[in-house]
Amino acid sequence: MKVNSDTNEEFHRLVAENAMDALIVCDEKLNLIYSSPATKRIFGYTQDDVEGHSAFEFFHPEDLASHKARLEMLLKGKEFPSIEFRIKKKNGEYLWSEVSAKATQTTQGDKIIVVEARDITERRKAEEELRYNQKRFKQAQEVAHIGVWDWTVQKDILTWSEETYKVFGFATDTAPSVEKFLERVHPDDLEFVKQSIDAALKGKPYDIDMRIIRTDGKTVWANATGEVEYDSEGKPFRFFGMFQDITERKKTDAALRESEGRYRAITESMADTMIEANLSGRITYINHIMPGLTLEQVLASTVFDFVPPDQHTVVKNALDGVFKSGEITSYESLGPGPNGKSRIYEVRVSPIYAGDQVISAVFLARDITERKEMQEKLRKYSENLEALVAQRNVELNKTKEYLEQLIESLPLALIAWDKEFKIKTWNPEATQMFGFSEQEALGRSPEDLFSSRQGSSIGNTIWNQLLKDGQTKIVGENITKDGKAIICTWTNILLKDENGNLEGVLSMIRDVTEKMKLEERLKEIAYSLSGVKGGESYLSGSVQNCLKIVFDLKSHGVKSLCIVRENPDSLVKDYSFEPENIVLLSMKPIKEYKAITDLQDVAITITKFLKNNGGVVILGGLEYLISRYGFNPVFMMLQEKRFEFLETGATLLVPVNLEAIDNKERALLISELKL
Repeated sequence: MKVNSDTNEEFHRLVAENAMDALIVCDEKLNLIYSSPATKRIFGYTQDDVEGHSAFEFFHPEDLASHKARLEMLLKGKEFPSIEFRIKKKNGEYLWSEVSAKATQTTQGDKIIVVEARDITERRKAEEELRYNQKRFKQAQEVAHIGVWDWTVQKDILTWSEETYKVFGFATDTAPSVEKFLERVHPDDLEFVKQSIDAALKGKPYDIDMRIIRTDGKTVWANATGEVEYDSEGKPFRFFGMFQDITERKKTDAALRESEGRYRAITESMADTMIEANLSGRITYINHIMPGLTLEQVLASTVFDFVPPDQHTVVKNALDGVFKSGEITSYESLGPGPNGKSRIYEVRVSPIYAGDQVISAVFLARDITERKEMQEKLRKYSENLEALVAQRNVELNKTKEYLEQLIESLPLALIAWDKEFKIKTWNPEATQMFGFSEQEALGRSPEDLFSSRQGSSIGNTIWNQLLKDGQTKIVGENITKDGKAIICTWTNILLKDENGNLEGVLSMIRDVTEKMKLEERLKEIAYSLSGVKGGESYLSGSVQNCLKIVFDLKSHGVKSLCIVRENPDSLVKDYSFEPENIVLLSMKPIKEYKAITDLQDVAITITKFLKNNGGVVILGGLEYLISRYGFNPVFMMLQEKRFEFLETGATLLVPVNLEAIDNKERALLISELKL
């Protein structure tokens, strides 16, 4: 298409009327003389609404002075750069807009200003949220001494976060490189680090501890974890991860290893049996002599001599794990008791260090025969209790279904509104529900029927949503003529004539007050049967117990969030979790399930759930989080979250193996969360 003198005016009219941004024209007195159709879509104003009005009427009071000066300068021929400011909508709200303007003349020589305005409210919100998240992320790094690094392998470009610079002692204007990193690695660790990097680029896991010599000469311990991304040819192109100063943790570990020998005397008074053995399993120490044996006989034996043959492989694997990697292992086994009869023992195998080298393994055997017998009794009791609870649940569900059917059969109140959102039709059911006669109701606005807690502009909210989606459904608190509060569901649809012109809105209202009370009562009963309370945080020794509790609560409408390291498909299949309510503690997502590893992301995920849903949250994988970030950051996060659960009335369930945590950490957890 070619624009000529004949088509020029029509062409520009089409452009203006179909532009996505609002186009506004002012005369030299800065009064509005034209607005494009987009002005109504964005700000709600028609041509008649704005024509003849001063542009300053639509500015935010705080922006008025500066923008008035800019427009006046524009008329004098000065430049008007694109700026961001707030423009008042027809409903009184303000929208952030990106505005550009240009002074020109009409063919008659009249001065005019052409203004283009774009709604950037969502962009501003996104920018604010990004700045907030960046600030929180930086704070989390500083608290946990965690830095972030990112290496573009093929271009050999390395970037560090501010905390990574601090670990090495580099100034932040130093250009990072792999060579600078390797220069700071302790000579004794250098070859190990290089081999680990090479292995990671070939697909091996990267999670190592190393010593770093800072620029100030101080030697610190650091942990590096990372993940490699590959290009379409299978070649590594990006290697990124985290870097954490773990010096204090290493000092603590060393102090604990050195003090091991000081407490040997304590073992003599322990009720548990403690055995120290070398790599071959030869016993070198025992605190309690077994019945019928001398110390010499025991010291001439191996740990394999005191367990059944079918347990030899388990014991061998535990020994190998201790000496090769310092791995702590637990297992259960039969063994001789004080009276010569077989007993059930829970055995924990741990390393003993001399410096950085494992020199022996400690077998700590605890007699759990009575505990096993009690567990069996509890299991049978639990089965009976579960059957009873299941029966109660069936009865509750039947009652719930009956009452829901009864409530659903109740008549609807019907209200028709005109385009000004004033009542024009009011049926008898509406009179019965709200108490106003038809004569009293006509001409009223939505705010006359809603509680003040719903907001002073509930009508605008419904109207805007209707214009966007064509219909809305809300649940709100309403007020009757006599001041009584009721809970109602509102289904609203647009009313149009045969030509598609908007005539108003039809609202269909159902009183669900009793239904809501019933649901709350059912939830209370469900909580009572589960043994947990809203607003409380609990420790549990079993993930399955937590899942069973959540399953029962979910069946009565309690919202749930599951943050775990379990198989997500089994949670969906066995416990009816919705995939969107499952979050994996993993470096890589699985299928459609969301995956996070950052401690801050865990905290944010919980906060968002509590804000939008309430209900019950399972926070599994605590041992994994502690191994990645250390106990203190994880414990601080739990302390903070406990008060959020208390405030919202939600329930936190934290499954954790307390035997895998040292006594001090276990005591802190128990002091903060209920068992």
